[in-house]
Amino acid sequence: MSTIRTNAALLLVLASAPLLAAESSADVSSTAYLCDDDRIVAAVVDNSDADDPKITVSVDGDAALQNLEMRYVMSANGEKASNGKLVWWTKGDEGFLANEDPPAGDGEVVIGGCKEVPASD
Repeated sequence: MSTIRTNAALLLVLASAPLLAAESSADVSSTAYLCDDDRIVAAVVDNSDADDPKITVSVDGDAALQNLEMRYVMSANGEKASNGKLVWWTKGDEGFLANEDPPAGDGEVVIGGCKEVPASD
């Protein structure tokens, strides 16, 4: 992966961080994913409320897919978060963003093949 793309991923994650600036950094983590279409997804997990953890997902370059706040929902495999319209599903270091399954949506993948971008030191 190019240095420019890696830097862009890190910038997107950093740009998402102010959304959670009031929270303790020990309870908030950020991860960037590079997807098949070279778009970058930033996922900011907020575990400050153990009873109601949330994740905020943003897609680089897509105004309609910014700051999507989601809640974790039951999943048979991996971790799944939903806002009732879209789902962000991860397993290991891979993930994808999809429309919610019927009846709320058509279940189509919006952004696929996302792979976690390793943090640089």
